[in-house]
Amino acid sequence: MLDVTTNFGAGDYITIADLSFTNFVRAGTDRLELEIANDDVVSDTDDKTLLIRGPLMASAVDQLFTVADPPTTAALITITDDPIARTIQAKRDIRIRIPAGFNMVFDTSVTT
Repeated sequence: MLDVTTNFGAGDYITIADLSFTNFVRAGTDRLELEIANDDVVSDTDDKTLLIRGPLMASAVDQLFTVADPPTTAALITITDDPIARTIQAKRDIRIRIPAGFNMVFDTSVTT
């Protein structure tokens, strides 16, 4: 969000430089959007496409777990590195993070 402290006049413009992005939740494409007055209405959309790359994680099937269920084997999970922007490297850990508040734990005694 950029705070505007004076009105724009005809032909006025603003340049934003050295912008960076972080904390993506998934790979995909999108475009930057302009919203004015914090009204949830898109006033304009950039004609350039942003491409967010990265490894993908997919489960073989959806599973439903219920509180107090006995230990249940999870479906096969496949992790695939991005074919262009490779980030998974030898001698580095892969960690699957369980979100805070999601009452679930991995059985670390299962190693296969």
